[in-house]
Amino acid sequence: MIVPARGWVIGVDFDNTIACYDDLMYTIALECGLIGAHIAKNKKTIRDTIRALPDGETHWRGVQVTAYGPRMQEARLIDGVREFFAECRRRSIPVYIVSHKTEYANFGEGNVNLRTAAMAWLDQHGFFDPDALGLSRASVFFEPTRGEKIERIKKLKATHFVDDLEETFQENAFPHDVLKILLTVHASAKAAHEGVAFSTWPQIHEHVLGGSELKVLSALLGKPVSSVARIGKGGNSKAYRVTCTDGTRHAGKFYFQRTMDGLDRLDVEFSSLRLLWENGVRCISEPLAVDRRRKIALYQYIDGTEIDSRTVSCADIEQVVEFAKRLNQFALSGIAEGLPRAAESCFSFDALHKNILGRLARLKTTQGKGASYAAMHRFLSEDFAPALDAIVRRARSKLGKGAWSAELPPSARTLSPSDFGFHNALRRPDGSLVFLDFEYFGQDDPAKMIADFVLHPAMELSETTKRVYVELMLKCFGADHGLADRLALCYPFFGLKWCMILLNEFVPKFLERREFAIDGNADRENVRARQLSKAQLMLEKLINETEVFPYMESAHE
Repeated sequence: MIVPARGWVIGVDFDNTIACYDDLMYTIALECGLIGAHIAKNKKTIRDTIRALPDGETHWRGVQVTAYGPRMQEARLIDGVREFFAECRRRSIPVYIVSHKTEYANFGEGNVNLRTAAMAWLDQHGFFDPDALGLSRASVFFEPTRGEKIERIKKLKATHFVDDLEETFQENAFPHDVLKILLTVHASAKAAHEGVAFSTWPQIHEHVLGGSELKVLSALLGKPVSSVARIGKGGNSKAYRVTCTDGTRHAGKFYFQRTMDGLDRLDVEFSSLRLLWENGVRCISEPLAVDRRRKIALYQYIDGTEIDSRTVSCADIEQVVEFAKRLNQFALSGIAEGLPRAAESCFSFDALHKNILGRLARLKTTQGKGASYAAMHRFLSEDFAPALDAIVRRARSKLGKGAWSAELPPSARTLSPSDFGFHNALRRPDGSLVFLDFEYFGQDDPAKMIADFVLHPAMELSETTKRVYVELMLKCFGADHGLADRLALCYPFFGLKWCMILLNEFVPKFLERREFAIDGNADRENVRARQLSKAQLMLEKLINETEVFPYMESAHE
């Protein structure tokens, strides 16, 4: 993957993370007659074998002191470390070495300065050479205890830390907002104590910095790529401007994981855009190439500007509605019959209610440190839950018998990007709009398409603009005679769902996706408090509205 580096500070442990002692300890132990030649050249195996001997712990400590002290220069530089440090230097990413290492061994003669030996080893391997890795000596910290090592990591404001000891990350004092990267021969690329684990440095390089992105993108395009730059502000995936050596530009997108419905974001977006493009739609970005294994897709680069929703015109709204009309025509024609349902689509009031209850239950079981968590739980129990009960009672009283669980027929469904609005659009120089982000695309209820547009917290539409949009959309879907009444009843449900979505910052699984897509070392407590405030305002708006749906005449109680 490609990850931009603005604001990053990377910390790296030393022993067994940069310097490998396996071969050296094998040699020392063999010379001392502590192991047989058949023993694997692996520190853990050597340690366990020696410890099984009489007075084994003493012998093992002697091997360690010899390896870390007088024979330190025989230790091997772990493969891939040099390339990682060199790439960090090229990208101007600050890197610090932070290690738990006492100055003198507390065993044996104790006359060898372990820190001096380690610094000499780093010098020997070119870490301080300005023509090589160019690391400053002031960027190396040896701390007498693990606790002081963790405090140093905090003081450096590290955003990432690489260590071979899982115990480091298990310490309660270890900062929760640092990406924990465990280097272990037993690893596969998986989560490890809210972090990730890898067995080699090249894997870490690929995960953190992106090791082969230019080659991959060049292969996909069939021509050399000269540079890649981050664009967009997506919270689920990463978008880049890909510039080729011939001057042409394309948009590259790197995807994270599946949606909550289990849909493959890449497959949904690329397939949907290809279907629309092949059927003559041009207010989208043309899909060009895809690498499904690496979760990368390439699209037409749109030379456009972001849209301030506070300044949109009626002409802009007409373009939005025209696109919605085109999508509905495809749905009615059967062209998109093979497309899945949109992510989290709900075709009955019962399904919509259960979706909200599921999100609510997940938040109720979420625990964490900080005042924001306590405030969030108070909001859920004292404000949100009573409002949900009241809205459900009102809807049930207005619906006829059986209508609560009755599914919307396929003939009344449309195609929708789901996350639809000016926040996911660009304006071309000629004023035409291009719509982006089709990761959730599929069959959906047009009532959701309308309600979400006027509720979306990423847009600040005027009340007049909202009314124009709703009026035009109801005309667009005029064949659906039950749409206006259905919209009036389901609108507050979608508002409640938005309250839950705004609180995703409290959910650990959501943060994995957020950390993938958004760079920097955000103050999560402030972010959570801000999102809670937004959810409170959204709920207050729903409760205080004198109309069930305030953007059309028929919505009055």
